[in-house]
Amino acid sequence: GSLRLEGIITVLLTVGVLFISFLPYCAAFLARDLGHFNTTVYRATHFLNFLNIMANFFVYSLTVTSFRNLIRTRVSKLVHVVMRPFRRGTQPNYMQVQLRTSSAGQRNTLSPQTVEVPIESPCSEFDTRNIATSTL
Repeated sequence: GSLRLEGIITVLLTVGVLFISFLPYCAAFLARDLGHFNTTVYRATHFLNFLNIMANFFVYSLTVTSFRNLIRTRVSKLVHVVMRPFRRGTQPNYMQVQLRTSSAGQRNTLSPQTVEVPIESPCSEFDTRNIATSTL
């Protein structure tokens, strides 16, 4: 079915790119043996071999659906983690908590106050007994 066709296309493209990148290297190797050595050509053929390694990522991205989904998921998570500091207070990773605090001179009077608390923070950082009675 579709998975078999996906695999065949991946193999054919990978072999095609390998052949295209390795053929100039073989030609430069033969030319060197025949006494026609050119440093620039030799370096360019090595560069093409490295392009083959980099091209595999794009071949797999184009032909393998599961690899494309994996890359999409990982990039999405990475963008979310990197952009998190720039979105404080507006994202669901912060929640608003209503606290009742005592005013400075009045022990028995409690007034409501709202603060933003990071959801990913461990609860051990917050001592609820002190929050309820301290002045903020």
